[in-house]
Amino acid sequence: MKENRILIDNFEISINDIPKYLDRFNLLPNFVRALIENKITSHIEPNSDQQVEYQLKFLSRNNLKNKHQLSNWLDKNGLDDKRLSLLIYDNLKLEMFKDEKFNDLVESEFLNKKNSLDKVMYSIIRVKSKLEAEEIYLKLEEQEESFSDLAAKYSEGIEKNFNGIIGPLEIGVINPELSERLKISKKGQLWPPFNSQNWWVIMRLERFLPAKLDDNMRIKLKEILYENWIQKKIVKVLKDLREEDKINEHNSLSENNNIANKKILNNNDDLIFGE
Repeated sequence: MKENRILIDNFEISINDIPKYLDRFNLLPNFVRALIENKITSHIEPNSDQQVEYQLKFLSRNNLKNKHQLSNWLDKNGLDDKRLSLLIYDNLKLEMFKDEKFNDLVESEFLNKKNSLDKVMYSIIRVKSKLEAEEIYLKLEEQEESFSDLAAKYSEGIEKNFNGIIGPLEIGVINPELSERLKISKKGQLWPPFNSQNWWVIMRLERFLPAKLDDNMRIKLKEILYENWIQKKIVKVLKDLREEDKINEHNSLSENNNIANKKILNNNDDLIFGE
């Protein structure tokens, strides 16, 4: 039986080789994700009102106010009306699946993660010299100059451009050496110089903003729960696919791309240290 082949910009490939090319160019994870999402949402059927509401949200989110703007957006993104409608429909089904599976888990997730979801604003000065840091700290202690003026004048980090002000940021994304101090700080508390990641740091808590389980937080946590869940599925499928095709996986690609005689680095030691 003749092998099915497709032609892409004068490049002919076998249908059977498509999974290997997807993996070779790191497109396989997204392809697997789409297949899984198509399967897990197959039982969901949004009604017409839900579809119209979601379509209007899509138009508003992309600032598409008339047919001309929509047509330009479709051309720019390589879509037509039919494909866009299907894309919106699939996205709606996925959002409904997330609600169905994870809504009841959001509150417990919030309680578990609240300490890392709280936000802080703080002022910081970073310098390389311990002696300079101590001198700046004394100026702050004696209120000779404001924190913002000293940060703009002496700080050597990016905070120099913002008068030393950082945030609001979630505590969970801040360097632990800073976040642990911020967690126990009172508003306005000034920390003496301490060493962190080759910097001498002076820091002051400006504001503490407790996390609230509002609509935006619910959406955020639901996304986190979903991503953790689906990533585990994707990793398992990829592992199974690669194990199944372990022997022949690279041979076909090497021949088709004329790289059989080229040396490819296969591990981190090769990449970092050479031979």
